[in-house]
Amino acid sequence: MRKVLFGIIGIILLGSGCNNAFTLNDEPQTEQSTRQPTIKIKDQTLLFDLANTNALRELGLSGRQSLPENNGMLFDFRNQADIPQFWMKDMLFNIDILWIKDNKIIAVDKNVPAPSSNEQTTNLKIYSPPSMVNFVLEVNAGWSDDHNVATGDSVILPF
Repeated sequence: MRKVLFGIIGIILLGSGCNNAFTLNDEPQTEQSTRQPTIKIKDQTLLFDLANTNALRELGLSGRQSLPENNGMLFDFRNQADIPQFWMKDMLFNIDILWIKDNKIIAVDKNVPAPSSNEQTTNLKIYSPPSMVNFVLEVNAGWSDDHNVATGDSVILPF
């Protein structure tokens, strides 16, 4: 068994053959192809960044100072055979993590804290959904409470 670390926060995928496990498109994004798509949850529409290359997945939201209001980052797990695990490596702000399966939110981890400046990577908490997911959406901490988003809510994706 091997571990592949990706960012999002950083995703630990357990299993074999996970180099291309969750890509929509392995081609690097170009300036022309970076138009932000939207996702709809309840009556809220969010713009999202798609981490669709290994480099983008590894970086995730790590190192960003903030995330604009009503924006998020979407990770695609439609071709993944294992339950993803996330950590907050190099994150600078708190987030909510929405775990999505079959266009429904199956769980929400609220106000996931950024690590303290002296916290070692080996001590970071790992976050996982309760079961397999198709997508994971990261948004600003408090967004799910502010918009009454909860388990069972429908999600409309652009693909």
